[in-house]
Amino acid sequence: MPLSYFYIRQTISYKSLGLIDLLHLLPLLVFVADYFPFFLLAGERKMEIWRGLSDYRLKAGFKEGWFMPEGSHIIIRYASMMLYWILQFRLLYRKPLQSSGEKDLASPIQLTWFRWLLWTQAIMILPSLLTLIFVTKQLQTVLYALAPLVSALLQGYFLFTHPEILYGIDANKQNLNTPLANGYNAGNDNNVAPLPETNSSYLDLVDDSTLNQIEALLNSIMKKEEAFLNPNLKVADLTTITGFDSHKLAAYFNKRCGITFNDYINTHRVNYCAAKLESGEYRAKTLEALSAESGFQSRSTFIRAFKKSKGITPSEFVHSIKVV
Repeated sequence: MPLSYFYIRQTISYKSLGLIDLLHLLPLLVFVADYFPFFLLAGERKMEIWRGLSDYRLKAGFKEGWFMPEGSHIIIRYASMMLYWILQFRLLYRKPLQSSGEKDLASPIQLTWFRWLLWTQAIMILPSLLTLIFVTKQLQTVLYALAPLVSALLQGYFLFTHPEILYGIDANKQNLNTPLANGYNAGNDNNVAPLPETNSSYLDLVDDSTLNQIEALLNSIMKKEEAFLNPNLKVADLTTITGFDSHKLAAYFNKRCGITFNDYINTHRVNYCAAKLESGEYRAKTLEALSAESGFQSRSTFIRAFKKSKGITPSEFVHSIKVV
């Protein structure tokens, strides 16, 4: 449950982990501290204790701990599950972010998956809570085994019918004639032509709301994470990070930016290098070093991209700074 919460939070708000998040480790630390003496026992002694617990309720009672009362770990476990479920619910069913001027960074299909995940987790949690109060021993055994199985099957069904959640690619919508499909490596700048008119119809399938989400997420990735410094950055990487398939990313680069994926990435790299040169941090570096530290795979690609973006070569740019 903590992992699914962080997964949803990271995708929706792109909020990185902080020191305060270490508090989420407290239940784990309590369990490890309580059971540490038991962990140190010899294997034969552990098996002897386990065989002595003939009733499954004794095995699940967590009474072998050092200082925690019997059954307390069960209470902590279900309390934690309910707490994280509520936190996920608040993230997914809060008021629309647009009303406060913010932007939701998750795609519609991701939000659908998160809500599906949330309610399938409820299937796993609620029956287990009910077994503590209302049902017989035999039914408890069935529900303990059946609830997680049903939950996992429903989650697997959704992922099977929506593979883009796992792979970041919508095979039913992807147009193989787009620039992203023909030249996806950011280190290769041969693919600089605009999208042909014969393929322009697919651009209209992506609405402005989706483009706004893509723009907000890409701006965050490029400015905060500086993903463009990765010389092997590919469209496939962005589809995985953003959750948007290459079809929608192509629509954003063409409709909003009017450039290809390569030009978009290279522009960020050139601007990064130019800022470092102007600050004096990179002035003593060679062209090879500049290209490598700016995310380019080769010196020649760096020079071409720099001249295309700034109108002058890197050497001329450095000279203009010195003259000023």
